[in-house]
Amino acid sequence: MSTAGKVLVVLVMLVSIGCLILAGGVAQLHYNANQRLQKLDSDLEKAQAGIDSTRAEIAQTRDLTNIMQEKLDREIAALRSQQTDLERTRSQVTDMLARLQADLKTVNDTIASARESHQVRIAEFNADTGAMDDLRRRVNELKATNSEMTGRLQSLRDQFQKSYHDSLQRIGSRR
Repeated sequence: MSTAGKVLVVLVMLVSIGCLILAGGVAQLHYNANQRLQKLDSDLEKAQAGIDSTRAEIAQTRDLTNIMQEKLDREIAALRSQQTDLERTRSQVTDMLARLQADLKTVNDTIASARESHQVRIAEFNADTGAMDDLRRRVNELKATNSEMTGRLQSLRDQFQKSYHDSLQRIGSRR
């Protein structure tokens, strides 16, 4: 055998060993890839189960969210209704307060006017009382003067009667 044949035999042997090594590497790679594929399949199944359970949870959460949103909307509507009622009541109270303040002002003005009128009446009463006292004093003076005058009149009557009787007696004695 020639040198070329020997080199070729060695090369063929080396290539066949290399092919065996490569075939072993490919087999190992397929084995590892199959294991990895099986693992990915099991992971995919777990992920699919997780996705299904997550979808169920999402649907349940959406339902709960919708329920809570509806409940919240009803509560907001009720609160707005209460707020409207409170604002209406506040408006009524404000109007009533304004009316009562106007009435209070009117009553205070009336009270002030009544006090002024009362002071005027007290002054008039005091003036009338003073005038009455003056008139009573004057009446008492007039009564005293009247008593004196009545006494004097009576004495003059008595004197007249006496003079009259005396004159009648004188006339009667002259005749």
